[in-house]
Amino acid sequence: MSDLAFFRVFVRFALSRLLRLRTPTRLRGLGPNHMLTTTRQTVRAPYNSIQHLPGAAQNRQDQAAPPSNASTVSRNSEEAMSRIRVLVVDDESIIRMDLRTLLEEMGHEVVGEAADGRKAVEMARALKPDVVIMDIKMPEMDGLDAAKIISEEKIAPVVLLTAYSDKDLIERAKDAGVFGYLVKPFREADIMPAVEIALSRYLELQGLESTVGDLEQKLETRKLVDRAKGILMDKYKMSEADAFRRIQQQSMNQRRSMKEIAEAIIIAHEI
Repeated sequence: MSDLAFFRVFVRFALSRLLRLRTPTRLRGLGPNHMLTTTRQTVRAPYNSIQHLPGAAQNRQDQAAPPSNASTVSRNSEEAMSRIRVLVVDDESIIRMDLRTLLEEMGHEVVGEAADGRKAVEMARALKPDVVIMDIKMPEMDGLDAAKIISEEKIAPVVLLTAYSDKDLIERAKDAGVFGYLVKPFREADIMPAVEIALSRYLELQGLESTVGDLEQKLETRKLVDRAKGILMDKYKMSEADAFRRIQQQSMNQRRSMKEIAEAIIIAHEI
């Protein structure tokens, strides 16, 4: 058996082991080849059906490329600024009423009101507002504790609204991940700049986190591929370039990512 033929058998065995490790017990009786074939048919059938429809080729040519993270964040930011959905939280009903009136006059929507921090967290989880405007001193749970939960769960940016402006509260607000801070008595002119800046920064942060996540995934894939290359180089006495091409070729032949091929090679080597 040639090296190339042996390599193909080696990778197929590795993939079957990897698939078996990742497959629930109740599905293992089907076998890896059956599952791979079923998966390919499931994925390819819609495409085969669509390509025979009139005008399908033109539609595929006209289809735009997916937007980048930066353009997506920019578009989301523009859409969000056009009509902001706000959750208002304050234990004083007159303050809540004033904020609702001001925000609705500016063309935005107040999706809910709460009088304490615990209720604010519950409503934020349920309503998914764009921004939360929240007082600090409230019963049940204060605004800072509620803001920390909302921030950790990445629900929405929080703008604190309070009559207190001492240094300790400001430091706690930073630790809670607050995006804005307004001091009572507030002015109408102060509300929207604070809300819009908080929302803009929050969307920018989401974009950065998405970019970081993509980079981490690419770095993990690179590490696995490098390790798999080392295994092939030692086992088959091939160059680094040849090892990379083998992994790349198997990725195309098996219709799987290079990360999956690399994982399969590593698992087979460790067995």
